[in-house]
Amino acid sequence: NRNLINTAEQDNYRKIKIGLAGLSVGSSILRSLVISGGPKFLKISDPDIIEVSNLNRLAAALPDAGKNKCEVAARAVWEIDPFAKLGIWIKGLNQDNFRKFIIGLPRLDIFIEQTDNIFFKFFSRLICREERIPVIMATDYGDGVIVDIERFDQAPKRPIFHGRTKIIKNFKDLDKLKNVGFKKWLQLADEIIGTENRPPRLKESLKEIGKTLPAVPQLGTSALLAGSAISYVVRRIANKQKMPSGRYKF
Repeated sequence: NRNLINTAEQDNYRKIKIGLAGLSVGSSILRSLVISGGPKFLKISDPDIIEVSNLNRLAAALPDAGKNKCEVAARAVWEIDPFAKLGIWIKGLNQDNFRKFIIGLPRLDIFIEQTDNIFFKFFSRLICREERIPVIMATDYGDGVIVDIERFDQAPKRPIFHGRTKIIKNFKDLDKLKNVGFKKWLQLADEIIGTENRPPRLKESLKEIGKTLPAVPQLGTSALLAGSAISYVVRRIANKQKMPSGRYKF
């Protein structure tokens, strides 16, 4: 990387402690962090197994189908960086252990949230806001990517998701998100991401979920873009360079 990333910058990037929940697009994010000489200490979590339909965007191969995403991701990390220190949360996160994932040793400097669970999207941000830990999220959206940066370390009272949705303001409100069906999930996702950003072909695809499509379609090329974008953001935050809260579109 020298000297596009100088020695001091590389050292700071290496020392920062990252937690990554969700290893679909998160798989590309993890790979981008590792190949750029990023964090030595990483916590990763995803209880799901790899399915063949995941292989268009995961750093995995056909023989990995049926294996846990965390196990495959950890192997991929160590094949590139054998010195990496990984916390592997193979059974996933829940209300009882999410706080430990974020603030348990080593305490995270940045939390990267890539889960599909709408409850945990809000729950994790409430914890990070309370603990003043920045949250980053990449949303692959057709051919594009939206990166949301919430610098709770700089502004601990800022509204979660930039105030785009008012449904959850504190921990007491979280009961509203339990047992959310797909229709409500989509409504909340629209509030968070914005229907104005939805590509026409994605609009058409969403109508087919449950009919000809099992889930929201994703492109591997967008996942790669998301990985590059997030690793860049992490590196800037690690080096105390200007990287303000907000929404960034690629």
